[in-house]
Amino acid sequence: MHALLQARLLIAQRRYDLAQRELGDCLAADPTSAEALGLLAFVLTEQDQVVAGVRTAREAVACEPQSASLHAILGHALRAAGTLAEAEAAFRDAVRLEPRSPSHRAELSDVLHRRDCLSEALVQADEGLSLDPQHVYCLLARGVALRELGDAAAAREAFALALRLAPEDPHVRLQLGQ
Repeated sequence: MHALLQARLLIAQRRYDLAQRELGDCLAADPTSAEALGLLAFVLTEQDQVVAGVRTAREAVACEPQSASLHAILGHALRAAGTLAEAEAAFRDAVRLEPRSPSHRAELSDVLHRRDCLSEALVQADEGLSLDPQHVYCLLARGVALRELGDAAAAREAFALALRLAPEDPHVRLQLGQ
C-alpha cells in the first residue's frame, strides 16, 4: 500500500522513472493489482512506451473490468497509440461505468473530435459541463468542437472562461494560441 501511495505522489510530480520502480515493487508483491497495473500503464504511456502501456492497461482492465478509471487509462494509452476507434470505445466504457464524471466525458469528446465526430464531441463536452459548469477540460473540448463547427464566437467564449478558471494551465494557453 505504501508503494502505491509513493507511486501516486511521484506520478503527480512527473517523476515517472521512480514511479515505475515503486509500481514494480507493488506488482512483485501482487501481480494482479489492477490499481498498480493501471498506474504502470499510465506511466509507460507518458514515457512514450505506448505499446507496453496499452498491453498493461488491457491487463488492468481484465483484472477489474468494472473500473471506470482503468477504462479511461486504457483510452489514454490507445489514443497515444493512434487507435482512435478503440480509444473511443474505452472512453465510452468509462462514461458508462461512471456517467457523472465530467473528466471521462472531456476525454471522450477529445477522441470524438480527433475522429471528426464534431457534433457528438460537442454533446459530450456539454454533458460534462452539465455535471460541472466549471470543468476546464470540458470547456476546452466545447471550444474546440465549436471552433471546428464554425462558431468562432462561442468557441472564444468557452476558451475565455477556461482561461479565467485556469490561467496557468498549458492546455488552455495552447488553445488560445491557435
